Amino acid sequence: MWRNLSSIRCAAFCAAGPAIFPSAEKIGTEIQNCRYDLFFIPRSSSRFLPHAPCMSYQTYITEALIVGSFDSNTADKSYLLFTKTAGMLYASAKSVREERSRQRFALQDFSLITVSLIKGKTGWRIGSVQSEGNLFSQAVDREVRGSVVRICKLLRRFVAGEEPHPELYEEVMLGLASASTAASENRLMIEEIIRARLLYSLGYIASTKDIQIVLETDLEMLLTRTLPTELFLTLKAVTDKATAASHL
Repeated sequence: MWRNLSSIRCAAFCAAGPAIFPSAEKIGTEIQNCRYDLFFIPRSSSRFLPHAPCMSYQTYITEALIVGSFDSNTADKSYLLFTKTAGMLYASAKSVREERSRQRFALQDFSLITVSLIKGKTGWRIGSVQSEGNLFSQAVDREVRGSVVRICKLLRRFVAGEEPHPELYEEVMLGLASASTAASENRLMIEEIIRARLLYSLGYIASTKDIQIVLETDLEMLLTRTLPTELFLTLKAVTDKATAASHL
């Protein structure tokens, strides 16, 4: 097969041709001058030709909660992911809105996923994804769905940047799980506890004597209790003030 080689390949051929390509035939003038770069090279020897260097991208695998999304291009979509090991980030998925896409059912708002993320030149891209369930569609009633939406809005509002918050991620997952099974009278209390601990983790509120028990007690143990009314009202006043002062 005839191949038109570049000057770089020609130079490589001139240097190593006799050793690597003993069956190659010179066409035209002397090979040393490289005036022509048209040679006959057996197909079996083409693997020795120099190739352009391949760029490799690092892949990260992490747990994530999809807290938002928007359409892009014809069939693509971008997702706002609250991840366990990479913080809050946007990642795009190609052709995910097409009916033939295998990822379209896993990549839904409020889904818990295990995802492989690829850092490219233009940002994060979604590789493979495995669904761990959808908090919104699995909610038992309208009140639970409301809690899921409000907590996800809270994450979108205050968590920013690719700074990992693994402990906060675990607490949010625990709070969402508790809210989905709690009685209606305790659900607002759970939401308020999650909001307070999120603001405390991000530095928006301080641990004062009045609310220290809520911010520093083990969350799993705290969620099994019922807060006194006075403590709940104090906590809500502190978080409301911090939320207003943040201007977010």
